[in-house]
Amino acid sequence: QGGLAAFTQAYFVRAFGLSYGQVGLLFGLSGGIASAASLIITGRLTDRGAIADVRWHAWWPIVGVALSIPCSIMAYTVGTWPIAVAWSFANSFFIGWFILPTLSALHKLVGVRLVATGMALVLMFQNLVGLGGGPYVTGVIIDLASQHLYSLHWLGQFATSCPGGAAHAGAATSAARACHAALVDGTRTGLLFTTVIRVWACAHYAWASRYVLRELGPIGKEARIATAG
Repeated sequence: QGGLAAFTQAYFVRAFGLSYGQVGLLFGLSGGIASAASLIITGRLTDRGAIADVRWHAWWPIVGVALSIPCSIMAYTVGTWPIAVAWSFANSFFIGWFILPTLSALHKLVGVRLVATGMALVLMFQNLVGLGGGPYVTGVIIDLASQHLYSLHWLGQFATSCPGGAAHAGAATSAARACHAALVDGTRTGLLFTTVIRVWACAHYAWASRYVLRELGPIGKEARIATAG
């Protein structure tokens, strides 16, 4: 998610010619509304679902992340920016479904005494891997894809012919278009690759659901009561 957050706005600027001010306003409003709605709805869903089966702490994230994948793919492949923003809104809504169920399960699993430590570990890995490594990996893929696409179609070195993603000052119109096309397609490729990684996240939540049942289900509760007694 960190990789997408770092380069989605840049993609809209490159692909649709929007200004960063326009993109900031669009995503600030749509993303804020989508995230708020996502948290409110998943909070209610988790509270109700967990009463029947504690595995909903892991199942709701699977549902949300799985639904976010096609939304994200559509956002980076449609040809008009209003439709792309609408798909990005849907993506922001569904991707947020993992937050509250995950934190709720964490609080219940570690208990009151270790909540702070558990949260610290989650945030540490989220920042190091997601927010720290995500933008770097996505950026590398964008660079490699842009270079490959430019070399494939125009038989040159992207970094040399298009420093900073744009043609040299005074370059021919065809050269400027080639640089822009390679940059847009490379950015799209990096974002799509990062999106597909969410399948891996769904697999991990499916795996975790077994342990959530063991630790928070009736047997797990009985074991904790016996230990406390």
